[in-house]
Amino acid sequence: MKILIAISSCRRDARNGYNDALRETWLKDIPVEYRFFIGDGTPTNDNEQAIAASQTGGDTNRGIDYAAKGKASVISAAAEPPLEPKDDEIILAVPDDYRHIAVKVRGIFQYALSHGFDYVFKCETDSYVVVERL
Repeated sequence: MKILIAISSCRRDARNGYNDALRETWLKDIPVEYRFFIGDGTPTNDNEQAIAASQTGGDTNRGIDYAAKGKASVISAAAEPPLEPKDDEIILAVPDDYRHIAVKVRGIFQYALSHGFDYVFKCETDSYVVVERL
């Protein structure tokens, strides 16, 4: 049985030490494979208007405006230079911003399928996972 913990990351998080923080804490002694997945900024052939339209509204309890967050992330990600990946970082040919997170997740699962993983647990860089409880 082959298990993957797939951590959705980005160039900004990798440079800011988010990936390192996970490596130094809950990832350091886990008994399963893990990988960080980072987009290289490749544009998608998907309908961009549909993607933008799907991120409307917000979460008033948390003060999140999804449309504004999506627009800001596209601008921020475009300014990030390429990243030299570490051994546990997989660079996907997908956008590297919040607006395209579904495209990145699709790329993560395509990677998992093509590399023979039976199970995948997908999380983010702000997650703390107790692997024994999965």
